Amino acid sequence: MAQVETWHLFFDATKFSQTDVAAFTKGILADGDFGGYPIQRLDFDHATSELLFLTFVFTAPAPPKRALREQMAKYLYARMLHPEKLDTKQYYDVLNQSIEDLGIEFYEYPDDTLDIMYWGQATHGN
Repeated sequence: MAQVETWHLFFDATKFSQTDVAAFTKGILADGDFGGYPIQRLDFDHATSELLFLTFVFTAPAPPKRALREQMAKYLYARMLHPEKLDTKQYYDVLNQSIEDLGIEFYEYPDDTLDIMYWGQATHGN
């Protein structure tokens, strides 16, 4: 049974800018789906001096398991690093790193919403 996934994405504002977020959002929405999952919305909610806040809502055929969520989060991170065009090498450069090395943290709420914090430990812009 399909499930609507709501993910709150938080990017470290000292490593990423609102311009980065705008390019990331435009690129993801231009894809039309998220790995085959229909995107309902991806909104830049607001920014503080510390964090950039986005809400990402998409439909999955079933709730993604932890390992798949980690891969999906890495893909989003790779797209943030390369919003215009993500080639296979750039994707695997990110995918082959651990979430700890990338500075990605998760917090899952009882209602199945998910917070993903991107602290930006990987080299930005490579």
